[in-house]
Parts: sequence; structure tokens; C-alpha cells
Amino acid sequence: MHQGWFQIAGLAMDFAGVMLLAYEWLVGYLAQRREDDIAARGVREMKHLKFAQQSVRDERLAAHYRMVAARTEDRIRNEGNEVRQQGHRVRLPVFVFAMILIAGGFLLQMLGSWPGGVPGLGITAN
Repeated sequence: MHQGWFQIAGLAMDFAGVMLLAYEWLVGYLAQRREDDIAARGVREMKHLKFAQQSVRDERLAAHYRMVAARTEDRIRNEGNEVRQQGHRVRLPVFVFAMILIAGGFLLQMLGSWPGGVPGLGITAN
């Protein structure tokens, strides 16, 4: 096999690996934005609940507001954790596969650039 094809294959694998890394970064960025949106929405909801609690005189209604506030905090925390876990399930395998592609591309480029080819593997320079 001609040595130049190994270099072309290595470059293609490197490109695919870098594109996968870019995808992994994009998934992480979007997940972080979703987490930030959930946190901001939670802060707004908690402010509304605390404002509503200030004017309550009835103890039963105040207890109700405390329960709603606790549930709201739990829901917001759970939503953030779910977004984070979904991102990790996608990101780790993509990252590992991208690193394998980049390492394989590097090795193929080395074979493609080795002076005089690698006759033991049937790779000719010309």
C-alpha cells in the first residue's frame, strides 16, 4: 500500500476526532445554559413565594407556603441534576471515542510520514 494514503486516513481520523470534541463541547455548553436557566427560574419562583409569604397572617396558609417552597427547591434541584446527568451520559463516550480517533489519526500520520515507508508492514514510500 502506498504510504501517502496513511497520511490521508490519519488526517481524516484527526478531523473526525476534533469534530467530535467540538460536539462534546457544544453538548456541555447547552447543558450548562439549561442548568443556568433552571436556576434563574428557581430564583424567580422563590422570590415570588417569599413575597407572598410576607403578607400571610394565617398559620395554615403560611405552612402551605413553606411546603410549596420546599417542593419548589427540590424540583429545581432535581431538574438541574437531571440535565447534568443527561449531559454526562452523552459527553463521556463521545470524548473517549474522539480521543481514540485522534490517537489513531496520529499513528496513521506517523506511518504515512515514516522515511522510506514501513516495508515490514507492506507500506511503500513510492
